[in-house]
Amino acid sequence: MSDFTVPVWLAEKFGGTTHSYPPRKEGQKGSTHWRIHGERCVEVCQILLPYLKIKRIQAETLIGMYTDERLNFNRTKTISEDELSIRREYINKIHTFNKRGV
Repeated sequence: MSDFTVPVWLAEKFGGTTHSYPPRKEGQKGSTHWRIHGERCVEVCQILLPYLKIKRIQAETLIGMYTDERLNFNRTKTISEDELSIRREYINKIHTFNKRGV
């Protein structure tokens, strides 16, 4: 996002971090990105879900991933191949939704 106010506000309101990137090419604007991880990310998606229009399906997919009973997000446990495969399916769905024009 080229306007830094929204990512900074999100970080102040919900936590996480922001990072600003310089323009890639001359004549372009720089951008600021906001990141949040883990369970807090799911909580924020649930809070923002009623207001999301463009990223709604990604948020719903992420919430679905964290509430999928086949998955265990306890980091002390080794991830089985089956669980890793399921996680990859969710991640691939989100990447597909993020492609332009989809």
